[in-house]
Amino acid sequence: MSAFNPHLVITVKCAGPGCPNVRRESNHWFLITLERDTFFCRPYLPACGLGSLDLPVCGHSCAQKLLDRFLAGGSSGHQA
Repeated sequence: MSAFNPHLVITVKCAGPGCPNVRRESNHWFLITLERDTFFCRPYLPACGLGSLDLPVCGHSCAQKLLDRFLAGGSSGHQA
């Protein structure tokens, strides 16, 4: 495991459909994970990093859009 680098900047873009937001220090973001026909939503904690299946969203509205898409059968959540 590498040491913490205070100069490393990671930009996180919202995975919500059509949303252009990027995460800022004070944003309240969620992580959506779609696994085996299951929708998981949890708070985004930057210290935990992002997994390959994680979809970061900027708030309730974008999380709801991904849930609506999931329930309608378009479970990929990724934008084309």
